[in-house]
Amino acid sequence: MTTEPDWNNTSYLLGWDGLRGVLAENWRLALASLELYGPALLIALVIAAVYWLLYAGTRRLMLAVTRRTLQDPERRSMVQHFLDILLKLTLLMLATISVLAVTPGITNYAGPVLRVYLLFLLLLTGWSALRFFLDRQANRWNLDTSLTLLLNNVARILWVTLGIYMIFAQFGINLLPILGGLGVVGLAVGFAAQDILANFISGITMLLDRPFRIGDWIRTADREGQVTGLTLRTTRIRTRDNEYISIPNKELAGSVVTNLSQCGPAGQPGGRRGL
Repeated sequence: MTTEPDWNNTSYLLGWDGLRGVLAENWRLALASLELYGPALLIALVIAAVYWLLYAGTRRLMLAVTRRTLQDPERRSMVQHFLDILLKLTLLMLATISVLAVTPGITNYAGPVLRVYLLFLLLLTGWSALRFFLDRQANRWNLDTSLTLLLNNVARILWVTLGIYMIFAQFGINLLPILGGLGVVGLAVGFAAQDILANFISGITMLLDRPFRIGDWIRTADREGQVTGLTLRTTRIRTRDNEYISIPNKELAGSVVTNLSQCGPAGQPGGRRGL
């Protein structure tokens, strides 16, 4: 049976009755959710506080032990950084499993969380070994700094992508269809960002062709300076006036570049002392 609108009711005409009804309904839902998840939320906050205190105390003990046992500052800093990451991951995993165990409806995720933790450790260890291998090969083949940086960046992107795929797989999520969709989106974005892609491709070309290296003095049609950095988008030079300039790689790759340091010591372009 349809209720006839009350045209004499100002509250009805202004929509206040409907608004009060929506607010009352949401308030009832919030109270029901609080009754269901409130105790679990309170316990989760207590668990988080306990593990945070445990982390603070354990970290302080770890720093004290490493300061006593390791005298080399560089080695001590490296060991402390590694142990701190390991401690964070371990306690975060334990806290997450503890919270999942007391939260209704999501207790089945404890197993995947444990596997993700072990996968994190495997990825960190594997990345350290891979980076050591890449640096060693770069020194063996006498690659310059820019090309070594390119290899490390590409390897890092591939390693992170593999890690993200494996982590999502632990929860039963297949990223291949999503990556396929992102590929189509990336193609559309590529047409809209042709300058960025042109600079990117030009940067890779210069890193492989190596017309100059970091520290070399170069001269173009309207600029002269010392190369201080080479990224996949820009080339950074420092002029004789101590000004830092970022030149798009596309512009630099399409112009005539004179390497003033090619036939002499670095810092002495054309027989003159550099900056």
